[in-house]
Amino acid sequence: MAGVRWNREQNIAIHARAKDILVAAAAGSGKTAVMVERVVRLILSGVPLEKMLIVTFTNASTAEMKSRIRKALKSGIEKSDDPEERRIFREQLDALATADISNFHGFAMKIINQFFHKLPDLEPGYRVEDELKIRAISGNVIDELFYDYFNSQDEKHQRFIDFLDDYSNGRTFGDIKNKIIALHGEIRNIPRYEDVVRRMIDDYRGIENQDDLDFYLRSKEKIARYYEDLIEENNSKAKKSKKKAAENEDNKEELFKPTLNALKQAAFIMELVLDFDEKFRLAKKSAGVIDFSDIEHFAIKLLDEESVADFYSKKFEYIFVDEYQDTSALQEYFIEKISKKSSLFMVGDIKQSIYRFRNAEPQIFQDKYDRFTPEKDALLGANDEAERIDGDFDFKDQSIRIDLSANYRSKKYILDAVNNLFRDRMDGYNEESELKIGAPNPENALHEPTYHFVNVERNEEANRDELEAVLVAKIIKDQLGQEYFVEGYEEDPKTGEKVKTSNRKTLEYRDMVILSRAVSGYGTNLAKKLVELGIPAYVTKKSDFFEAIEIRIFLCLLEVVENRLSDIALLALLKSEIYGFTDEELARIALKNEEHFYLNMISYVKSGEQEDLIEKIRRFDGQIERFRTLAIEESLDEFLWHLMQETNYYMMAGAMPLGDVRQANLQYLIELALDYEERGNVGLSGYLDMLNRIKIDENLNMDEADVTGEGANAVKIASIHWSKGLEFPMVILTGYNRKMNRTSFNWSFHKDIGLALKAINPKKVKPDDTILTRLIKNIKDNEEDEESMRALYVALTRAKDFLYVVGVQPKMNYKSLSTMLEWNGKRQDYVVDDILAFEQEIREDYENTREGTKYSAENGDGVEIFDEALFEDVRRKLEYVYPYKKSSEIKPKYTATEINKQRNYDEDFFEFLDMPTDLIDPSNTEKTYFVDSGSKEKTELVDSVSTEKMPGEPQLAEPRFLKAHQVATAAWRGSLYHKILEMCDYTAAVKPGECDNYLNELVADMIKKEIISADELKEIDLEKIKRFFEGNLAKRMAAATEKGQLYKEKQFIYMTTPNDEIFRSTKGESYEGSDKAELPDKAELSDKAKMPDKAELPEENVIVQGIIDAFFIEENEAGEKYFVLVDFKTNRIDERYRESELERLKELYRGQMLTYEKALKYSNFLGEGRGRPGTEPKIEKIIYHMGTNLCIKY
Repeated sequence: MAGVRWNREQNIAIHARAKDILVAAAAGSGKTAVMVERVVRLILSGVPLEKMLIVTFTNASTAEMKSRIRKALKSGIEKSDDPEERRIFREQLDALATADISNFHGFAMKIINQFFHKLPDLEPGYRVEDELKIRAISGNVIDELFYDYFNSQDEKHQRFIDFLDDYSNGRTFGDIKNKIIALHGEIRNIPRYEDVVRRMIDDYRGIENQDDLDFYLRSKEKIARYYEDLIEENNSKAKKSKKKAAENEDNKEELFKPTLNALKQAAFIMELVLDFDEKFRLAKKSAGVIDFSDIEHFAIKLLDEESVADFYSKKFEYIFVDEYQDTSALQEYFIEKISKKSSLFMVGDIKQSIYRFRNAEPQIFQDKYDRFTPEKDALLGANDEAERIDGDFDFKDQSIRIDLSANYRSKKYILDAVNNLFRDRMDGYNEESELKIGAPNPENALHEPTYHFVNVERNEEANRDELEAVLVAKIIKDQLGQEYFVEGYEEDPKTGEKVKTSNRKTLEYRDMVILSRAVSGYGTNLAKKLVELGIPAYVTKKSDFFEAIEIRIFLCLLEVVENRLSDIALLALLKSEIYGFTDEELARIALKNEEHFYLNMISYVKSGEQEDLIEKIRRFDGQIERFRTLAIEESLDEFLWHLMQETNYYMMAGAMPLGDVRQANLQYLIELALDYEERGNVGLSGYLDMLNRIKIDENLNMDEADVTGEGANAVKIASIHWSKGLEFPMVILTGYNRKMNRTSFNWSFHKDIGLALKAINPKKVKPDDTILTRLIKNIKDNEEDEESMRALYVALTRAKDFLYVVGVQPKMNYKSLSTMLEWNGKRQDYVVDDILAFEQEIREDYENTREGTKYSAENGDGVEIFDEALFEDVRRKLEYVYPYKKSSEIKPKYTATEINKQRNYDEDFFEFLDMPTDLIDPSNTEKTYFVDSGSKEKTELVDSVSTEKMPGEPQLAEPRFLKAHQVATAAWRGSLYHKILEMCDYTAAVKPGECDNYLNELVADMIKKEIISADELKEIDLEKIKRFFEGNLAKRMAAATEKGQLYKEKQFIYMTTPNDEIFRSTKGESYEGSDKAELPDKAELSDKAKMPDKAELPEENVIVQGIIDAFFIEENEAGEKYFVLVDFKTNRIDERYRESELERLKELYRGQMLTYEKALKYSNFLGEGRGRPGTEPKIEKIIYHMGTNLCIKY
């Protein structure tokens, strides 16, 4: 790059010749520019691009690298006076399109495609499948694996059962299956993982005593220091103890004994993972697909062949690796294989390694940094002639490191603050590696970085996030319009030299960014608060894409085009701004009382009642019909864009607050449609199904569209990871005092240790920690601390001119960034009253600004006519806030099961508030409708194993009932019990001595009528049903049957509000045996979920529906009728903890029983005998547990 003045270290990095070069490039040091210049210099020295491999970290950085090289080559063509140089530049510009510049996965795919014939496991026509479909395959494989182990006849069956007894929750295996899949994913981050895992299994089996374990751990070089610390800690505790030496030896044995027990299970789990790996490999091969992890492993398998590795070693003379600090073990293995005869040029900064969750191993960078010779020492050891040859620094066969510490991004006062904070507090951060000013700053530019801290000692219950948001708003308002200087270079037209320039600018919203470790949830709330205070702000990327209002409404439109009988989507669409039906209009239509709302609309049109409403319905229906035709005629992306334009919804979204973000979200739907079609899919139905699968998958994050760079004058809210590699005039770091979360699991994996399990102790409720679990926890905690410190460094070094750190005093002394690195610069403290005053001041300023705008419009220069009505109309539209926001966040319908689940989880308690909106007809809320129903539990009739495809016919999944062998799930088995109890004649079943014959005849008849199968009958225990009919509860139900007052499997539906007590936790009473004395209640469980204040919830009606197993009516001595509500449960109970398990079962279904109780209260089953007028009927609630023959009473 002609005219650029490189500093000494940059110049060496550009021109050096050595075996391998490691460039430690600090933030803002110009590493990309140095890499590009080195490529250009190599090209001029006779090394074409085809002899270079340039590996980047992401697709975006690949595109940027190509763009910069292209720009440099074009510049060379334009400015070089040498015809030969121009010829070389032109040739290489043409070759750039096919140059090996890509990320690791991209280059690995090239290797696979080139040497495909050497991979017998890869089918012709394979494709890289998306994560959703790969997850579906892995789910089928793990189910098949469990089935095989359950039905095996060898010793592994018992080992499998023992493993499940120890580590499953005793009720379902879903969690344990997910753990095995996750463990398999972790293991696959290791090169040649199959061999590594087999060695681990052999090592575990070879450890028989304390000495073996001690030797094993001391032999692991990378973890030895952690092990020594653990032993030292144990010895220290023993020394402080007053016990005898023998007792202290017992204490040491207690440290090792749980580990020795857990190792046996760990070895078995690793075997299980290898079995899963083999089945998973075969399943993917059969489907003709590979996943992203396969790409690296297939490439490594090829590179393990000497001929393939030698091919690439000879092909590439120079290999460049960008962001080397984020290299994984797999990628490092990959690099080593292809660089045996090449010169490596690795660029990175260990202080910016923040991608541990992507398997980055910064220690790889650190090991080379420690091993390579500093360039200064290498130059001192060379003579002058060897040092410089034709402008190049020749280090022969040495491997050298070069430190680029000059920062060209930030002002000196920011660099000083960063250095003062990290010096001698971050490993390796010393005078040599600390940031140095790369260019002098204007003398009059000084905005000292400041830590803003809120003390809440006198206001412990204050909302800390709200306080932080207001303080951020205050900082933004104070700095808006501040002057700062932008340094740059302009080319001197006479000399062609780059001349430094300094231009004065004023700070705008678009110049500011708010950074946090995580923005999901927090970022959305912060953006809402800032917008509320008159500050335009948006979250650059967040994982609640499907909750954005513009996405929810548009998906309702698509769903209605696909199926007009989809009532919820139809009502939401009609009430949206697209069609604008009012509540009164919708209520008129609903009065037609058809099965679906669309049928109501048809009936209303036929009625001829209100012509303007009829015309509105016809316009709507005509447009939807036209859209249905377009959905068939146009490609999916064209169709979506057509809908956005014809409904004007794209423009409406743009007119909302943060309109550019909303429009980008809608554009993102079109991008997803393009991607969907590029994979060979067609049709709106499949597209909606794909979106729904993404939406419900908890492990997949669907980010909102990133609109950075679109020019919106708004404050950006982003994660620190998102900001890496970027720079901003002003940075505000939030959450400086926020708690740092720690992860803790019953088992964990580390590539240098293996699988660590907590040891199961039958005498304790919780498992015991082992040496291995403690070791891995210590290692991971240390890694998390180091990465948190590096993330803080990344955040602070994004700032060019203004830097502010914000924190609020936590409730407790949690570990946080502030406890790790206490701020040692300028600080400003506040109390809660200060923040409240700031909020009031900001609100008043915002209101005054809006009023001032109106006054200027009325009285300003050039305004001849001011139309008050027009002004008010425009203002009303632009400032419109949907008045029923809370209503839009409540689901229109809940099942008893949903309500029960919400009551049993703290964080997920109000998850229903995020569901799509709907209109509820606010009719009678006290009448309950009961209809006859079959079994309330449905079973999965189809699984993923396919039958053989017939010629010319589509391939369909094989129904489960056609299979010779079926896996009985707990839900399926429970439904069988319910079927039999539903079909039973209770009066016949309770007759003394006749129950056995009656039950045998009943099930035989059910088999004959194909209600159940003979195989299904084998899955249940008729003795349990017999025990039930021998008990007092069955006799009471039989008596009610004789009076015609026993009701089984009754479906109900009623209306209530979100303030109903069914959405709140309550407390319980007791349980009793079927024919046994009442057992004492051991404890009352406190509420698990706190309901928001009633004032926060709207009084909208919601529908509740469900099916009651059974209820009957009895009379007391006074002749008053009351209900007895019965729910049958088949949950697994651990007999060792019977009383606590029954208490757990009782609390688990408390919400469900309360929902059933409400349904009965609203019903008319009691008729005139329900008691005194105005009183609610009495209801006795019983859960009958089939396994223990116990009645649990509330």
